[in-house]
Amino acid sequence: MSAAARAQHLALPRAAALMMHAASYLRGDAGPDDIVQLSLGSGRDRHGAEGVELFDWLTSLRRIPLLHLRLVLPLPGRIAGLVGPPEAVEAALACEQAVVVTAAGLPDHTLVPEVTPVSSVDGPIGLVDWMHYPAPRGASLPPTPSSGTAREQLLRVMQAAARSTVDLDLVPDEPIPADELPLSWIRAVPPRHLSAADAHLLELAGRVLVLTGYEFTAGSPHARGLADDQARRTILEQLRDAAREALVETVERAADVAG
Repeated sequence: MSAAARAQHLALPRAAALMMHAASYLRGDAGPDDIVQLSLGSGRDRHGAEGVELFDWLTSLRRIPLLHLRLVLPLPGRIAGLVGPPEAVEAALACEQAVVVTAAGLPDHTLVPEVTPVSSVDGPIGLVDWMHYPAPRGASLPPTPSSGTAREQLLRVMQAAARSTVDLDLVPDEPIPADELPLSWIRAVPPRHLSAADAHLLELAGRVLVLTGYEFTAGSPHARGLADDQARRTILEQLRDAAREALVETVERAADVAG
């Protein structure tokens, strides 16, 4: 694959990529077999033997009345948008993502990727299983709390971070190689119905979200005390939250088959 082709791929959570490609299928732009393959991204990952068959899941979506797909990127203590059961919440928190499928405004089920690293003759790969959790009877889901201004908020937070004196190793205009992404992420081919503006925003938000995750783990060698460390953490949290909101808002707009 050429460098130009790789640059066109977006670093995204697997659930986000699947949602947008599922919308392509529902729009009639691609067949279910194509979407099953696209869900693996540009790496060498393979589908596992557990969970739901994505082909069957995709075709079942056409039988759901007033279908809507919602992306949730949960964190410990921040699980708004998840509907259960408890094992679905636990699985979603483990990989920090889930697709919640609703029928006529009511939760139908949750789909969560589970990735197992394995060795192969070509090097390490991931076996990807999509776990299907029916929504509990009587579960409800509030409307998506989207302001429509997530892009502007992300840019404001990035500008504030650039003006601060906090040392951060963030270069969001540089592509992240597939082998440096978290297991639950892929480098995905954008669906053809995705606008150039939304593709750019997803590229930016995805990179910021991954890079802030690295920074949380790495810590700062230049922090001179607790105040410096707290200031750094505050900026990272603001960047992470703004990137999450921008990614969710953009993916849901791209996955709206009624749009």
